[in-house]
Amino acid sequence: MCMTVYHNNRWGKSRKVLQLLRDNNINFTVIEYLKEPINHDELHNICQILAIRPIQLVRTNDKYFKGLNVNINSMNNDEILELLVNHPKILERPIIVKNNDAVIGRPPENVEKLF
Repeated sequence: MCMTVYHNNRWGKSRKVLQLLRDNNINFTVIEYLKEPINHDELHNICQILAIRPIQLVRTNDKYFKGLNVNINSMNNDEILELLVNHPKILERPIIVKNNDAVIGRPPENVEKLF
């Protein structure tokens, strides 16, 4: 069983997910999305697997997001995905994908649903 973790090392919850996977001997691949940007199609696919709308991947309470001064409620799904591509700091994290299943690792224990 191999999982993909979209990870930002600056965030404790993301580091906790990695540790939880290690503690359970789960094979995983890390994608540091700030260094290896996620493209529009990948984000679209992640939304489909999570069964959520793109707006649900946006950290709307984040200071960086608020500084963008965008009206996200007036944006369509493709525009929101492009916003995430151009500003990956506002992406909910971490995201863990296993085949056709995925979770957002907030709280980190959500990853256990994929075991």
